[in-house]
Amino acid sequence: MAANRAADEIEIKASGEIRLRIEGESYLLRRPKVGELRRLEEIVDRLAEDERAERVAAKAEERTARSFAPEILAWWQDVVETLESKDRTLPDDHDELPAWLANPQLLGDLRVCWREVPWAPGGQPQKR
Repeated sequence: MAANRAADEIEIKASGEIRLRIEGESYLLRRPKVGELRRLEEIVDRLAEDERAERVAAKAEERTARSFAPEILAWWQDVVETLESKDRTLPDDHDELPAWLANPQLLGDLRVCWREVPWAPGGQPQKR
């Protein structure tokens, strides 16, 4: 009989916090500070540029563009190490992570969440 455990999922909260559930573990990620956000976004921008260049080169040479999933999963590892409230990390073996973490659209959704959640006086997220 299989043990009951929560399904892998991501919850993007209106407060700007992110909750990941992976392999039965729950990770609560706080909002990044300005410097952290800048660094994390620079990595995503560089990955996007590299992926575009790879696709152009692959099309020109009629070959398949390489997958950027390993770099995206490494980015997630960095995000969790930086923002996880209990200083825990994702599994080192990226093969243990759900494939949806490598979805570039998800990275865009996180960036929007982190940038658009308004802040109230005193540095606290406003209630919506």
